[in-house]
Amino acid sequence: VQEECSIFGIPNITLRDVTERPETIECGSNILSGAKVDSIVQSVGLALSQPSDWNKPREYLYENVSQTVSKIVLGYTSLRKHAG
Repeated sequence: VQEECSIFGIPNITLRDVTERPETIECGSNILSGAKVDSIVQSVGLALSQPSDWNKPREYLYENVSQTVSKIVLGYTSLRKHAG
């Protein structure tokens, strides 16, 4: 969800202390609030007060990613098949 919110311009609050998507924090689309109620409420206020015109992470803008990955996988399996 963190990536999709970043792409679609929707503020996101992650109720955790860490994220595997730090680029969403860096671009400003995601706030890590932790699980404490006060922190969550504060994060919601912050998210609602900020504009959602952040720069999307560059890696989220690539098109045809699944096609590219498929070609890589098929090429790799083809090479292994021919190598014997």
